Amino acid sequence: MADSDLTLPATAADALGVDASDPKLPRLIGVASEAIRRYVDRPQLHFAASFVEKLPGYAEQVRLRLGLMPVISVASVVLPDGSALGPSDYVLEDLNAGTLYRSVGWPYTGLVRAGLLYDALAVGTEAKTIVVTYSGGWVTPAQNAGGGSPARTLPFDLEEACLQAVSSLYRSQGKDQSVASESLGDYSVAYRGQMALAGMVPDSVLAQLDRYRRLIP
Repeated sequence: MADSDLTLPATAADALGVDASDPKLPRLIGVASEAIRRYVDRPQLHFAASFVEKLPGYAEQVRLRLGLMPVISVASVVLPDGSALGPSDYVLEDLNAGTLYRSVGWPYTGLVRAGLLYDALAVGTEAKTIVVTYSGGWVTPAQNAGGGSPARTLPFDLEEACLQAVSSLYRSQGKDQSVASESLGDYSVAYRGQMALAGMVPDSVLAQLDRYRRLIP
């Protein structure tokens, strides 16, 4: 059982009505949890006491968006030139969105191309050279499997999304999960819209995951 698992085998077994010792459950939970993480575009969802993230800086950007949510505390922020910011140099503006606000802006980390009249920023060349070390993420059921501290903080709708994904994977083993429907007479086939997830997360679950998707800086 990994810290990144969004539910427990016993919980998934209860939802499926199967034995909790079924060896397929841990694997399917891991697959479903990773599919959800990729869909919401986060580096991870589970809690980390000291997570290091390297981020790009864009032109005229005053808000830096961290990957883990919620952000618990920020230990350090180091700019591309190696200088470290003090706690008064930025504001942890939104814990749930993970935004660091800096009134003077964050340094642009891309290339600048010289022109005849003025220099131009090379959009798309921004390097991840702003380094932030912080604690954040949700305590998953796996991290709190023994009870006690830290207490579970993972939103229940994320665990429910994982359970639905596990159920879908479990019941469709051996089938092409990207296929939404088939017919035999005058054979036809329809495919699900979210091909990036290869059907691992049911379409009905995607809407409830959208609120957790990472915002573009």
